[in-house]
Amino acid sequence: MSYFKNKTLMITGGTGSFGNAVLNRFLKTDIGEIRIFSRDEKKQDDMRHEFQAKMPEAADKIKFYIGDVRDLQSVKNAIHGVDYIFHAAALKQVPSCEFFPMEAVRTNVIGTDNVLTAAIEEGVESVICLSTDKAAYPINAMGITKAIEEKVAVAKSRNSGKTKICCTRYGNVMCSRGSVIPLWIEQIRNGQPITLTEPKMTRFIMSLDEAVLTQRETVRSYPDYVRSLREDTARRDFTVNAMAMDQRGNIRDFYGGRADLAAGILRCVGAPERRFREDALRMLRACRFAAQLGFAIEPETWAALLRCAPLCKQLSRERITEEVTKTIRSPSPQWAAAMIRCGLLTSCCLTGSHDLSWLSMLPPTAEARWAGFGLLVPELDFSAFRLPAKLVKLCRMARAHWPAPEERLGWKRLLAAEGEEAARLLATLAQTDAVDEIIASGDCVSLKTLAVSGRDFPLLRGPALGQMLNRLLEHVLQAPADNNRETLLELSKKFESPS
Repeated sequence: MSYFKNKTLMITGGTGSFGNAVLNRFLKTDIGEIRIFSRDEKKQDDMRHEFQAKMPEAADKIKFYIGDVRDLQSVKNAIHGVDYIFHAAALKQVPSCEFFPMEAVRTNVIGTDNVLTAAIEEGVESVICLSTDKAAYPINAMGITKAIEEKVAVAKSRNSGKTKICCTRYGNVMCSRGSVIPLWIEQIRNGQPITLTEPKMTRFIMSLDEAVLTQRETVRSYPDYVRSLREDTARRDFTVNAMAMDQRGNIRDFYGGRADLAAGILRCVGAPERRFREDALRMLRACRFAAQLGFAIEPETWAALLRCAPLCKQLSRERITEEVTKTIRSPSPQWAAAMIRCGLLTSCCLTGSHDLSWLSMLPPTAEARWAGFGLLVPELDFSAFRLPAKLVKLCRMARAHWPAPEERLGWKRLLAAEGEEAARLLATLAQTDAVDEIIASGDCVSLKTLAVSGRDFPLLRGPALGQMLNRLLEHVLQAPADNNRETLLELSKKFESPS
């Protein structure tokens, strides 16, 4: 007997390529009923006849419901008695969403909210929302609406009762409707150039069968369906987080987590090399946990990490950036040097040995630690990480102005050139209060606080006006007492004279 015996599955947007693949997979199981929910009557009829012809023995399991996820009531009408939902209904063509963004909002965002609302009210066991890798750092309407869909799912899950909600991100499902691969095949056959938006772009790629299998296993992977706590905790990364409390309130520790906690040791659950090959991110997490907790990594786990380090090249830059950020902001940021030395950051072009102990003397903010990281590792390219543009700009500024000024005038010039936020960051790195003292004194350090403006020089235009104001500002930086209108206007006459 399977997990799905006599259960009812509903697929929203079920007439698409994913819906057909799900049907092919689940009709071979002992599932009780599959409901196809979509707004396209013609596609439903085509699907009905297709399965009546090729799988007559199982075709009666398929039920068809006309409806639209945009209409909450039509979803509610179809959801009675449903155990599982694959929410695949979406507008996913990038150009269509770009030209009609509100339509994408109505389907991808409001439609998802409707499905989850109805599922929670009806007490559905599990809902799987299909997302996309375009939801990570989205730049188009399709990705943006899918990212909001994920936010909706997370928000709904906080008050979903018995209904379990999860999202899975896909990339390009090969040869599905909307996949670029059939287009490329046709272009190659016709001797045409392959149309790539960006040659350096990477996508997660899987077949339809792999996609369906992933979804199927997602439904089955909840702790409700494991046979024991031992089986559940066996899937954890490390022994220290592989403990659980049973129904009687007893701590169940099957892998020596308590002893490792007491000893301050990080040890993989099971064979470490196998765990790292299952998920390369675990290697970065091991270093990060060690940095945050002040733990040592157990020798066998460390040896496996060294052997498996090249696997980190397969990780997305977003995931690497997140782990590195948490590591350098920890009490032991020097573990980031261990990441580099072990080869975990070769995809970000970082190798060799570095002393990062100075970072622990800086405030644990992302700005201070990343800027300090960049000073200690000159070859670090901030663009190799997925950092916010503002943070990258500040870090590059800090590197450009290092070593920091020693004199008060130098700090005032820095404030005038780069602004308060950038100057404060450099002061933090230099461990000086110079910037705070200058600001507290009220000294003029910008054109905004200069006692004159462009209106005082009606005969000057463009570059000439800019040069005049900058000369006056430079004078005031050196002589703060001269920052009054009369003195500066008199001084401007000297600047204008040929002599």
